[in-house]
Amino acid sequence: MAALHRTLLDSAIEQSSGWANRLQGRSILVTGASGFLASSLLAFLYQLDQSYKLGLTLYASARRPATEVPLFDFLDVPAPEAWEIAPVESTTIPDAAPLTVVHTASYGSPRDYMSNPLATYESNTHGLANLFKASAEKDVSQMVYFSSAEIYGQPGDANIPTPEDYIGGLSTTDARSIYGESKRMSEVLGTIYSQQTKIPLTLIRPWNLYGPGQRPGDGRVPVEFVRQAMDEGGIRLLSNGSPRRAFCYAWDGVAQIARLLDGDESSGAWNVGNDESEVSILDTARCCVAKCGLPDDALQFDPTANAPGMQRCCPNVNKVRSKMSDTPTPFTSLETGVETVVQWLRFLKEQR
Repeated sequence: MAALHRTLLDSAIEQSSGWANRLQGRSILVTGASGFLASSLLAFLYQLDQSYKLGLTLYASARRPATEVPLFDFLDVPAPEAWEIAPVESTTIPDAAPLTVVHTASYGSPRDYMSNPLATYESNTHGLANLFKASAEKDVSQMVYFSSAEIYGQPGDANIPTPEDYIGGLSTTDARSIYGESKRMSEVLGTIYSQQTKIPLTLIRPWNLYGPGQRPGDGRVPVEFVRQAMDEGGIRLLSNGSPRRAFCYAWDGVAQIARLLDGDESSGAWNVGNDESEVSILDTARCCVAKCGLPDDALQFDPTANAPGMQRCCPNVNKVRSKMSDTPTPFTSLETGVETVVQWLRFLKEQR
């Protein structure tokens, strides 16, 4: 079932040959390891190690055991043996060197962080502070924090694609801002702790990453559109579908993230995503309908209804791509990526 996603993983690993040796001998701890991006990163690092004999040692911590993370079975990739069941606030920092600590533990879906706003704030801010405090007495050579593109708010057209030095901002009277503002606060907090502990800090800002590993109830596009098409026989938009996104397939973004796990050489802030393929929400829905084998009229939308929220999201990823290869590789097409999401949700249904 995972043939296509696995094939795309193998291709991403092959394209990483020019920089893989920069991770030689590293130990890497990933918190929040049961999440979509974290589990994808662990699978990618495992395969990278298998392909290039890097001598990586992988550690993971999460509130859920590895047996409850179906992505590993989907890919036929083992979860790390060193898997601690613990929230980020009490994660154990292993005695290993050189060690990179990756903090991904946070609600990422709007459905989740709007239902758990204070826990979202605490896992980001308190979680990062606790990791720095616990790392101060260990041989940690890099702290990596998963921030978010949401910290930018809605840039004007002059700042799209959006570079890392765009300041941006969010409404402080909108409860939805708890996610982006907790990420912004954590970046400031992490910068202070980095200065005090002398542990280099890497800030990763993912932009619209998607793919197998996301929960069916995640609520984010395009996995939500595929779920609707499969479960409800169609997709209904409550707007004209005009907002545009630059969706980034899992392995394209995860490869960028893995490239940044090389210690203090990757300090600072980094956009991670796809800067080449903006697509409207309407056309995304059309793609999902087609990949689920439904007729065109399975998609309903209101051409007269304005779409709320952010109208355009597209990063400038020149900075991270300059570290990847002298010859940039093409991004996975939305059509191919959505096909793997369809396979993923069918796989989950078969596991029930």
